[in-house]
Amino acid sequence: MKRAWLIVAVVAVAAIATAYAMTRIGVVPEPIIAPQGATVPRPPGATLEVTYIANEGVLIAAGSTQVLIDGLHRQYRSSYPFLPEPYREQIETAQAPFDEIDLVLVSHMHLDHFHPESVARHLRHNAGATLVSSEQVVREIEVLPDHASIRSRVTTITPPLKQKVTTIVGGVRVELLGVGHGTGRHATVQNLGHIVTLGGKKLLHIGDASTEDASTFDALNLDEEGIDVAFLPMWFLTGDEGSTIVRQYIKPKHIVAIHMPAEGPQRAIAQIGERFPGAVPFTVLLEKKFY
Repeated sequence: MKRAWLIVAVVAVAAIATAYAMTRIGVVPEPIIAPQGATVPRPPGATLEVTYIANEGVLIAAGSTQVLIDGLHRQYRSSYPFLPEPYREQIETAQAPFDEIDLVLVSHMHLDHFHPESVARHLRHNAGATLVSSEQVVREIEVLPDHASIRSRVTTITPPLKQKVTTIVGGVRVELLGVGHGTGRHATVQNLGHIVTLGGKKLLHIGDASTEDASTFDALNLDEEGIDVAFLPMWFLTGDEGSTIVRQYIKPKHIVAIHMPAEGPQRAIAQIGERFPGAVPFTVLLEKKFY
């Protein structure tokens, strides 16, 4: 009898371990991808086209100018959405519809936002693109063997925490924000926010900012910027601390929820809808929205 119970226990432990491993590295949820090639009608007065890449990746276009934020990364963990083949190859080698990107921005070095080889490949295939990011991100690019060929189009800007630095690249005004990545194991991560002015509108992307310290957002005076569209990780939209920051210190006209779960996002969508009924959750890869 004891032996039978021992066998049952061993099987149960093995099943749990297998399930955990599958969640971490194994079974990847089948991504939902928007139909490609179909014309999406542009609402009257819209000046911006936003394409969801994956996780926190967005491609913002106004006229002939395109800005990509956190869109060049690869499969990391199954819980994080990523762009599958053949689309990843298209974006890395700057094939249509990713062949006219002017500016590449990266919030931070974590692999669900950035892959050094992915970024470098795009820059090699797209001579018109420039990368602007933190010291940590640029350092990952600099160690690649072919860095010399793209060095002139890589710019390092790392604003201190709670401070902002403004730059203009290719006619695009960008405010880089020191928003940090929280405390503990993420305390040293240089996570940047961005305010991009494009198409007569201001768009905010805060990477993996934390809701732990509202004073970070208070110090940046984002509520005075007149943010038209804010791309916010879901944890800013599902809890009390994040919701307070959004309402009190950001005050965007439109909210797009990013960093949504790759599998079973329905619960998060419902939570976001309760707090921010007008928010748009990005869960379908390559879908487009207009603002």
